[in-house]
Amino acid sequence: MDAFYFDIPEDADCIFMFNPFDEVIMSGVIENIEISLEENPRAVTIIYANPMQKHLFLNAGYTQTYHTIKMKYLEAVILTK
Repeated sequence: MDAFYFDIPEDADCIFMFNPFDEVIMSGVIENIEISLEENPRAVTIIYANPMQKHLFLNAGYTQTYHTIKMKYLEAVILTK
């Protein structure tokens, strides 16, 4: 299945990603998350390792609530909305 077209489940409130997509696909994934949140309002937490497209979440109104770097090469953030 292509993540760009994946419908986010209506009860998903925690999503884990490990730098899975380029900017174009991640934009589509964020749009799908937003559609799911509009249809079924709830808080959502994004756990994002190696967050190369973090700026897209921040631009979409997500708040970074945690940031860590482990072993000098693994970065991760937690974003909420």
